[in-house]
Amino acid sequence: MKQNKESCLPFSFSAGGVKIKVYMAGGSLLLKDRQDFPTSPENLGGSHSHFAYEAFFAVSHPLSLVTAQGTEAYRQRIVLLPPKLLHYSFSPGEGNYCLLFTFQEQSDAAERLHTVLHSGIRTLGLEAEDAFCIQNAAEALNRGYGEEAKLLIRLLFLRILRRLLPDSREAPAPQNSGHMNAIETFINNNLTGNLTLENVSRHVHLSSRQVSRIIRQEWDCTLVQLVTEKRLARAEMLLKGTKLPVSDIAASIFCSNPNYFYSLFRRRYGITPLQYRKSVHKGAEP
Repeated sequence: MKQNKESCLPFSFSAGGVKIKVYMAGGSLLLKDRQDFPTSPENLGGSHSHFAYEAFFAVSHPLSLVTAQGTEAYRQRIVLLPPKLLHYSFSPGEGNYCLLFTFQEQSDAAERLHTVLHSGIRTLGLEAEDAFCIQNAAEALNRGYGEEAKLLIRLLFLRILRRLLPDSREAPAPQNSGHMNAIETFINNNLTGNLTLENVSRHVHLSSRQVSRIIRQEWDCTLVQLVTEKRLARAEMLLKGTKLPVSDIAASIFCSNPNYFYSLFRRRYGITPLQYRKSVHKGAEP
């Protein structure tokens, strides 16, 4: 039976001075029952606003956003709204998400984000890793893995900030921004290799202590934990999307011992890789 992601959303948590809430976007407006649903900006009676920033993710279906400026449909985009903007959204099905976030204390990032978004809506392209993070965070929540979901959502939030707040003379990037990008890019590109503090630090031209400190500050975990989460997430994708033998999947994430991979996967997901693959395929049946 197909799992219902709505059962685990909304989901709220705080990390690094930021309060984050995730919920299903447009899910409350059932277009199949409301064919005459008003999409004109003159019909803002059911709209709302927030004292927070809002990031919509048009992942699975077109997402329509209605504001006083007009109605716009977005596909495979991240749509960012400033606080206090009157709006409502709808989509023809489930699978689109929204990230609501507020800074709990004044910071350089908060001031710069206000400057970037104060004039209205901003859009970014939805990259494959963005969609992966938000979809797998929802699935992790549905399975009861809140800590895994928090890590994925935090990674997604940091990805958005890096794209919105690039380096410039007028608004210098946060101190760790460039190093975070370099560290994450190196890890993502070398999940099949031997990732240690020593070779990561050598690649990004920092000391092992600096790399460890940045990972702890920005991802709230150790390098081993971060790499393990990313490797298991990749294994999960391969189990869902391919017919590769489990031994090949284990080898692809630098785990030459299939028994150890089974143990690692079961510790994280509560079932074996084969049981997970069967449950996914069964859930996808019409």
